[in-house]
Amino acid sequence: MRSLEFGVRNEQDNPSRDATRRREESLGARRWALVNRFLVCLFISVLSSLLLSLPLLYSCDA
Repeated sequence: MRSLEFGVRNEQDNPSRDATRRREESLGARRWALVNRFLVCLFISVLSSLLLSLPLLYSCDA
């Protein structure tokens, strides 16, 4: 019975579990920020390469 009371009290007030949850959430947010930054850089590089290749495409027609 004593272990049951300890388990209930431990689940109700556990600052280390809250800290772990916050740390996992911040790691997830940081991971998504890195993914978003990579996608933005990829989009910008593709767009810039397309814009730089436009004059070459039009000069070949002449």
